Amino acid sequence: MSPLEKSIANAWTEVLGVECVDKEQNLFDLGAESLSAIQMVNRLQDLLKINISIRDIFENPTIKSIAKYIEKLIDTV
Repeated sequence: MSPLEKSIANAWTEVLGVECVDKEQNLFDLGAESLSAIQMVNRLQDLLKINISIRDIFENPTIKSIAKYIEKLIDTV
């Protein structure tokens, strides 16, 4: 996993209360829902200083996909 993916994975394990998550596993299959997605938005905004929305989380439900999305956001800034 890349450093960004590790940071996202660590945040998700805390939010979901699980030991680990695979970067290609759909987080909503692990129990993520609207409230946890909101928590992730807040954590990612604080951690990475980016503007991300709950819709972005739902459209990128894996660590791998949200990391790619965030990398594109960072590259456009």
